[in-house]
Amino acid sequence: MDVDINGVISFEKAFGEFDETKTPQLAGTKSMIAPFLGDIDTDDGGAIWYRQNTTNQLLEEASTDVRKAFPEFQHFSAVWMFVATWEKVPFFQSSNPQSITNTFQSVLLTDGNYSFVRFNYQNIGWTSSYGTEAEVGFNAGFSNYYYNVAPNSIRNISILDLPYKSNVNKPGVWMFRTDNITIQEGSGQIVVSGDFNVCSDSTITFTVASLSSHLNIKVVSSPFISSHFNDVLTVKALHLI
Repeated sequence: MDVDINGVISFEKAFGEFDETKTPQLAGTKSMIAPFLGDIDTDDGGAIWYRQNTTNQLLEEASTDVRKAFPEFQHFSAVWMFVATWEKVPFFQSSNPQSITNTFQSVLLTDGNYSFVRFNYQNIGWTSSYGTEAEVGFNAGFSNYYYNVAPNSIRNISILDLPYKSNVNKPGVWMFRTDNITIQEGSGQIVVSGDFNVCSDSTITFTVASLSSHLNIKVVSSPFISSHFNDVLTVKALHLI
């Protein structure tokens, strides 16, 4: 599993460099979860963080939100959570990298059988560098099978709308079930107790992820594909690829 600078968590294959000429960006054969697939550059500002969590309190808060967003999963109880945060990240070759930034987060949850993803958007100040607009969604990793959340002209959602709209009736929060062949969006309403703090929370330990950072973790939830939870999951020492 890779946490990539360009707003992607990828499985099996690293995402690699952002290609301005490719449209749509989500298409292809790379399995990924993309809270904001764009041309990000942290050389002059911004940070990328990740953490794994098995703390009962946070797992229960996250599970409560899943149960509210997906009423048919009233017995869901997460046993593992992974959080990746892109904080105040500017776009490539930005002339104002300190003030025109994005802050967003992806949260992966599983109980060993079912898997869910939560996207949190605190601020979206840009959607492209000088070319291709960013995209939000998922790719199953085979036969160009991908799911586009935004931009989406059919339901009139732009990238800039993400902090203000929601599929679970809480602005800036988007939730999805990812263990099936078809992505399922949340249909219920979540509660404030499930909020995830951005990495400024000093009570939580984060690991800095620079560039494309490979994590030695067994795949928990490749989009659209069920996976088993037979191995203990550990985040080992960070190394760059």
